Amino acid sequence: MGHCSRKAAQNLFDSPRTPGRDSLHAVTTREQSKYGVKDCFWRRSQVVPALAFRPMRAAFRSLRAADCALPNIRFARWRAPCWMNKSIAAIPNRLLASLPRKEYRKLLPDLSPVTLKFRDVLYEPGKPMRDVYFPSTSLVSLLTIVDGNTALEVGMVGRDGVVGSPLALDISVSSVRAIVQGGGPALRMSKARFLRALRDSPRLQRGVDRYIHALMGQVAQTAACNRFHLVGPRLAKWLLMTRDRVGSGEFEITHRFLAGMLGVRRTGVTGAAAAFRRLHLIEYSRGLITILNHRGLEAVACSCYAAGTGTGVGAFTPWRPARRRANGGVEGAGDLLRARKVRELAETAELAEVA
Repeated sequence: MGHCSRKAAQNLFDSPRTPGRDSLHAVTTREQSKYGVKDCFWRRSQVVPALAFRPMRAAFRSLRAADCALPNIRFARWRAPCWMNKSIAAIPNRLLASLPRKEYRKLLPDLSPVTLKFRDVLYEPGKPMRDVYFPSTSLVSLLTIVDGNTALEVGMVGRDGVVGSPLALDISVSSVRAIVQGGGPALRMSKARFLRALRDSPRLQRGVDRYIHALMGQVAQTAACNRFHLVGPRLAKWLLMTRDRVGSGEFEITHRFLAGMLGVRRTGVTGAAAAFRRLHLIEYSRGLITILNHRGLEAVACSCYAAGTGTGVGAFTPWRPARRRANGGVEGAGDLLRARKVRELAETAELAEVA
């Protein structure tokens, strides 16, 4: 199809003499070639060069520059299609993801993306809470302070909930120290906007209430675990809980920090981690811990970890990566059961020595 035929079609669309041009979507023109005369079918979009193989935003800009007068094009503000709306496509925080999309869109202007850094202190005991945080892949530990300087972890908040939930109970002063245990992105909301959102969204209020109930259960379970269980199973439980809340089997943590979280001496954590390493359950180097055998570590963990997984309120589904054999097949359930029996016998003896 030649240039003259295209120009003729464009003139038909633009000419005020063309009957019914406002509803005209296609025309047919005749073109003379060496093979004879042939009819050419043209759609309206085909005669506008700016619309051919260009992004929508660039096409609108080109049309404005050319001052095109096509009757069926209105130069309104360009809006991204729904498939380009990245903020709605994936919501990593489970509490926010449980909200209807309409209510979540209302919260978006009040949510500010932030990056939490390792060992950042968000709250201190007896200090006011001015903001709340919805972690995505970050993790926040809740510590209780004993004798002014000794700290013990009583809970952790990840992508399952919100840091600062006592504000929903009209409590503005923190009773614990909130410290970032795993750095990563999060969404921050001011206290005033959070309280207003709770009033305007019954679903958000219900979700926060359910999470407070789950957090209270986690605190009670942690207190019993610290009293009755050995260091090794507690360490395995802590690593698995961290894995589930950040959605990864690899995270940065030091033995000294782990000892402070568990309320034990550093030598106890080092001995338990060395036992896990000999059994090829984990690998660590320079503050980086990687879980190698997820199901094996779950078999070593104390019963408190199983109590926090399942289908109850605030329960977590264990996060596991896709494990494959050397020949490309997925690891089978029979292999896991046989390996679990061997691990239980070996790990019981080694962990008893550590504890």
